[in-house]
Amino acid sequence: LGSIRLSASLCGATSPDCTSMSHQSQLEPLNGIPNGVPKDERDQAVRSAIRRKVASTADLWSVFEQVDNPAVNYDFADPGEAPFIMALTTIVSVTTFLAGFAVAEMGSFDPEDWTGNGGTEDIMPLFSYVYICIVIWVSATTLRLSVVGVFIIAAYHRSKNQLAQWEGLCKQAVTPITEALSEGDGLKGRRQELYKMAMEEVVAKNSDWTRTLALGNGCIWMQLAVEDDLQTWRLYCLDPAFSSVSMSSSNHIITGRAFPATLVLYIAAQTLKALRSLPVEVIVCGITIMSFVMGHLVIQLRPRLNKLAD
Repeated sequence: LGSIRLSASLCGATSPDCTSMSHQSQLEPLNGIPNGVPKDERDQAVRSAIRRKVASTADLWSVFEQVDNPAVNYDFADPGEAPFIMALTTIVSVTTFLAGFAVAEMGSFDPEDWTGNGGTEDIMPLFSYVYICIVIWVSATTLRLSVVGVFIIAAYHRSKNQLAQWEGLCKQAVTPITEALSEGDGLKGRRQELYKMAMEEVVAKNSDWTRTLALGNGCIWMQLAVEDDLQTWRLYCLDPAFSSVSMSSSNHIITGRAFPATLVLYIAAQTLKALRSLPVEVIVCGITIMSFVMGHLVIQLRPRLNKLAD
């Protein structure tokens, strides 16, 4: 964002459920600065207060609500392809290939191949049961992930094709707010609410956008930022397609545990299949080695998975 020092997000809601996700305005004088202080001193005090807020990563919306006559620039341009779509495309590609292998394994399963050898005849029926259960679960899970992911990607690109008038309508909707910010009290204490109302009006003008938001949780995500001079503010507003895909089931596919679990279990199933006709000593050795490798893999993946979910 270039000179942007800190930003804070707001969910412009088209449904009551989103209200709790937005930051609540604080209408008290900023950090106790009296309203009767001379303008120069008050401006300096406000800048100092904003710097403290920036340093503590506090809610910029509460600061923005009380700044005198703020200069606000807007950015409603297309932000490009959502990062979630890039990640989702990669995962769908992997799960599609894995689903094909797992379904082929399930179709070619024959209990007669699991007779055992060298003292393993008694445990092979258990191994075959575990193997086929894992393969069935991997097949079903990877098919679900790939099919749902493909339709999410297709719906996202369809939604992007319906945004021809988005930027123009957004600029029209915020024009009255921009004019009012330079007059009188500059809508102090009501700016957040008015921006939300403006975005609701924009979405309501197009039924396609309303249906797009329904794919997520009905929210338009706006991002407020303050620049280095602490006087100029910038409001970014993500289009319905971007907002919906970032809050839809694509989030669950990417941040959930199903995808890494299918990889680990499929490797485990293939290990069982490779060891089925070997002596018990080799089976124990092979399972021990594979358990160590899989445990190490889980340890390495855990912090990455937690990062995806935060």
